[in-house]
Amino acid sequence: MIRYLGPEEKQLCRPLWEEAFPEDTREFLDNYFERKMKENRVLAALDGESGGVLSMIHLNPYELVAGEQRFKADYLVACATARRVRGQGYNRELVNRLLADLYREGAPVTFLAPAIPERYRKAGFEYVSLPPEARLRRETPVTVRPLPRGDTELYADVARWMNRWLGERFQVYAHRDAAYVENLVMELASDDGVLEQLFLGDERIGLRAFWGRTKREQRLLYCADGSLTGEYPCSGPGIMARVVNAPAFLSGFGVNGDCPCQEMEVPLVIRDPQIEENNGLFCWRLNANGSTLRCPGASGGVGPDGAGLLVSSEALALTPGQLAAWLWGYRTLEELEPDSGIPYWCGFVRTLKGVFLDEVV
Repeated sequence: MIRYLGPEEKQLCRPLWEEAFPEDTREFLDNYFERKMKENRVLAALDGESGGVLSMIHLNPYELVAGEQRFKADYLVACATARRVRGQGYNRELVNRLLADLYREGAPVTFLAPAIPERYRKAGFEYVSLPPEARLRRETPVTVRPLPRGDTELYADVARWMNRWLGERFQVYAHRDAAYVENLVMELASDDGVLEQLFLGDERIGLRAFWGRTKREQRLLYCADGSLTGEYPCSGPGIMARVVNAPAFLSGFGVNGDCPCQEMEVPLVIRDPQIEENNGLFCWRLNANGSTLRCPGASGGVGPDGAGLLVSSEALALTPGQLAAWLWGYRTLEELEPDSGIPYWCGFVRTLKGVFLDEVV
């Protein structure tokens, strides 16, 4: 039986988590089950006899900033299946079910950190974020002040600093608030970590965190002055994403300043066998304010018909993950589809630049 667990049932997930992710400490799990489980959803396949969890996916909610848009998006974590029933298709069934549910809810996108990337490519996901790791230069003369626990006003101030830092560098990221920072502080503490403020004189110029009881690792470094840091290849898994409700996702994208007309209407093919409503040929109509997606022959649009409309019959065909990777500016169409001809009108679509998603759970 596949269903969402009720609040009182979520503890049933813990034995499977401990089996699938033995590297996570008891303190980390205690914090996760105490804090994150209050706000998330868990989709699970249950054993019909014992009622135990055979397979699960946790949907942890975040508020994403994507250009001028802000919307809720679920981060999929703890995608795991009990060892004794692996290979029986439980994970695939859960992914298909949650994608259908998220589509009906109007979710523009969902994302995850894959353990097995090819498994999730088959479900329409593609990499959208693999930022290099920053390291503070040894000679940097900073003062380090650990962020104390329980100071809500300071959490809110740190969240504002984070949002400014992110917004100056990226167009897609998770919005921070005091609750986000508090969860981060407690998550770090659960694995012997701490969030540190970096100061030059009286000015906060960065935030840094290390954690790990057995293996010390840098969890994050945000520094306002790039000359104080060096960049190294990312050692983490990166983040994959996919479009869920295509009309909702595409509504935030329009024509750019290079478009010779005020509007354009072009054919878009989405290859999405997981979500039938997304799969197939659509008419994509864009102007400076946004866009709409409709089936060919259906009425609709985002502005006045008539003069100033660019119309093309050249179709662009992408998977839901490729669509996110292109429009969020992580990959060019030439990189995503090197063997396909790219329609000329793609150069007139306003895309975003810079994705930063570094959430763990």
